[in-house]
Amino acid sequence: MALRYPEKELASVPAAKAYAHSARPLQMMNTGAPVLTAQQQQEDLLDIEDVIGKRIVLTGVTTT
Repeated sequence: MALRYPEKELASVPAAKAYAHSARPLQMMNTGAPVLTAQQQQEDLLDIEDVIGKRIVLTGVTTT
């Protein structure tokens, strides 16, 4: 898919061939949504420890 500018039109052409094949294709339910494992569902939950408190990032740059 491409956006033509300044016309602001979307352009799409079919691929000449399949350039890559997925080693692990997504499983689809009847709804068309990917089936998530229990671990993937757990990873989507927000952990409050990830967003509270002070964070310090150490870099190689020093200021004087």
